[in-house]
Amino acid sequence: MPMHMRKLDYTYWGTPVSNQKLLNDTSINDGFSVGTPNNRIYNYNEPNDYFVDDTDQNFVPGKGYAIRGKDAFNDNTLTAANYQFIGGINNGIYSATVQKSKNTILDETEYEHGYNLIGNPYPSNIDFEKFFNLNTNSSKIFGKVWFLTNVTPQLNQSASSYHGNNYTTLTLTGGTPPTTTQPNSGFTPTQFIKVEQGFLVQVRDAATTTSPTVSHQLDFNNSIRTDEAGIFYNAKNGTSGKDRFWLQLVSPQQFTNTILVGYVNGATNQYDGDYDADVMSLGDDSVYTLLGSQKLQIDGRQYLLSQEEVIPLGTRYADDGIYQLSIATTEGVFNSNQSIYIKDKLLNTVIDIAQNPYSFQAVKGTDESRFEIVYKSQDILDTESSIKNNLMVYKDEKDFVVKSTEILTKVQLFDMSGKLINNISKISNEIRINHQSLINAAYILKIYKKDEVVTKKVLK
Repeated sequence: MPMHMRKLDYTYWGTPVSNQKLLNDTSINDGFSVGTPNNRIYNYNEPNDYFVDDTDQNFVPGKGYAIRGKDAFNDNTLTAANYQFIGGINNGIYSATVQKSKNTILDETEYEHGYNLIGNPYPSNIDFEKFFNLNTNSSKIFGKVWFLTNVTPQLNQSASSYHGNNYTTLTLTGGTPPTTTQPNSGFTPTQFIKVEQGFLVQVRDAATTTSPTVSHQLDFNNSIRTDEAGIFYNAKNGTSGKDRFWLQLVSPQQFTNTILVGYVNGATNQYDGDYDADVMSLGDDSVYTLLGSQKLQIDGRQYLLSQEEVIPLGTRYADDGIYQLSIATTEGVFNSNQSIYIKDKLLNTVIDIAQNPYSFQAVKGTDESRFEIVYKSQDILDTESSIKNNLMVYKDEKDFVVKSTEILTKVQLFDMSGKLINNISKISNEIRINHQSLINAAYILKIYKKDEVVTKKVLK
């Protein structure tokens, strides 16, 4: 595996082979990362969320390890190196032990634990959603993972150092990247976890300050393996069928923090451990949605979206200056006719940032009252919406898409002369009709639901 690291950078690893030596015998230099001291090869200590020296002589399939860069690497400049796994190819069934300890109190704040470092045990990528739903895994851990990167930039500020978020986060809603500089270089994780990648998961059992430690076995088998592309950190998203967008805050120095808002079957507008993720590290330039006192980096919301929704935003600024809120990527309904507005309550204005970024003057510090995400413009508060009677109709690159919170039974496509072009019968909440072979013109969709028939005009 080709890598680019500094001396003090760490990478989370998992092994795709059996009997790969981990610790180094300096007399023969037979370790995995020769030049990294053995006391800088760690596993994750769940009870206190610290890394501790690992004593495994060989990698254990399914277990994750944090390994520092080699002593020969430069402190400040990335060094290219190749890491090799040598051994029998892993195949079949594996397990990983995870646990959750009692909560602890520090400075009058109660902290929850249960974070465990595990690793992909196969010589292929794995599908996290399949892993989560394999056997009873979903009853043991939350539907989210964290990946460590080494891409957070450093800002030379007087009297302080710049602190950004160095973790990428993935939930069943989707993923968000770490703090990066512009242009954003594509660190957003997908559900497909790379070969040799280690990652953090959290046990979902409820705990108190007196709870006993609980442990579980997570299952791996060949059914979760995939040939879909993933990202190995320190080394693009495809479409998902989910309605979601990534919003980013860009600082005057072009440092970028990104959050995800997604409308997903199974999510609610309350906190869902499988779909939502708190900000892992509140950096000097941050943006997040607010759910009560919680600061969310990933906000999985009830499907379908409502035009009446108001989502509060929090922001934190490293310094005074001109900042920018913009949309990085959109999918599903946000790829077509659904606007995304930022309401600036300080200036009493509403801006469609799906069309243009919004630049504004900010003052150093935290502001959790100025901005909201809304889906209606200021000028047309009751404009015709693509959502009516729990029904959403839009066009993406390939299809006319019909979605409903109620069951659909059939969708028919007619041209404007009344000729039937396509007829799809399907019991589902979503029906798609391919439009790629059609000429650019207006068409009629006749949509059959359980108790009604709705007609919609669409344009190719």
